[in-house]
Amino acid sequence: VRIATAIGATQSGHLASLLANESKGLRATEWRNERFLQNWVYEILQKVAQIFFKELCMIKFNEQTKIFHLQTPESSYQILISFKGHISHVYYGTKIGDDDLSYLTRQMEYGFSNQEIFREKHSLLDFLPMEYPTDGIGDFRESALAISDATNHNGVELIYKNHKIIEGTVQIPGIPCVFAEKSKSKTLVITTEDAVLNVEVDLYYSVFDDCDAIVRWAKIKNNSNQTIFVNKALSAAFDMDDNNFDMITLHG
Repeated sequence: VRIATAIGATQSGHLASLLANESKGLRATEWRNERFLQNWVYEILQKVAQIFFKELCMIKFNEQTKIFHLQTPESSYQILISFKGHISHVYYGTKIGDDDLSYLTRQMEYGFSNQEIFREKHSLLDFLPMEYPTDGIGDFRESALAISDATNHNGVELIYKNHKIIEGTVQIPGIPCVFAEKSKSKTLVITTEDAVLNVEVDLYYSVFDDCDAIVRWAKIKNNSNQTIFVNKALSAAFDMDDNNFDMITLHG
């Protein structure tokens, strides 16, 4: 069933050719051996995963919808550049197609004319699902980043600046981190900027071809000539509507 699903999902003849070549040497007695067939199918699936890594585990960006789509073998993660430039969380869960789920961020509202209009900024920031929420901009939920300058200005508004997709993982200087071969992993780096403080924050997301884990971390850069005080900096944050989750943490 999984092989047939892969054929339908990829719409490619490479997998059919692989199955034909692999099955040529099988004898009738082997086809009737359940244990042998289980091992044979497992080996085929491993080869399929290698061939279709770019389709099964990848990072894509849709220029029209402004959505990043991170895919692991069995899960999907979507990130949106909102109409104001904020980096918003869209979806994380069971693997999906390239659907536009930006409506989940509730950027739009409906007036009496039944026309879609963008929400006013200050009301939007209090409930827009943020990928990396900050202090001092009208979002009264828990923040991931709290910094201030020498005048005690603590409002931080991170706006999208650019992004890049890298083959493999990125080493975190001086800190233990996850490594993987370039052919088996990809990393998305989203650079955001607060133009007032002249501070950049790089958001890192790494996906892998053999597991459904997504590695996240953040890098803060002070591009100004003034001292910046980092009062709080978390690796990641999750703004999700539901609260029916189990969380497992490994300390130490």
